[in-house]
Amino acid sequence: MNFASFSASSSTISFCSCLVSAVSPPFQPFYGGNIRALLFELAYDDVADDVEDNIRAAIERFEPRAIVRRVDAKADPDINSIRVTIEFQIINSEELVTFSTTLSRLR
Repeated sequence: MNFASFSASSSTISFCSCLVSAVSPPFQPFYGGNIRALLFELAYDDVADDVEDNIRAAIERFEPRAIVRRVDAKADPDINSIRVTIEFQIINSEELVTFSTTLSRLR
C-alpha cells in the first residue's frame, strides 16, 4: 500500500466512525449519515436497510476517494444496537478495506 492509498484509507475509516457522531464539523450541519437518529427510533423491520442506505449515501457524498462495495447492517432491537460492516475500495487501488463496528446505546 502506498502513502496516498493509506492516507485515503485511514481518512475513509475516520469518516466511517464519524457517521454516528453527535457533533458535525463547523458549518456542515448535514455531514454524516444520521445513524444516531435511526438507532434510537422505535424499532421497525426495515431499520437495517435504512442504515445501509444512509451509510452508502453519506460515503458517496462526503468521501469521493472511496468506492463502496458492500454495506451490511444487522439490527438487534432488544438491546438498541446495530452491527455494521462496510467494505470499500480506495480509488486507484486494488485493496479492499473492511470496517466493522457495533453501534449501541450507552447508559
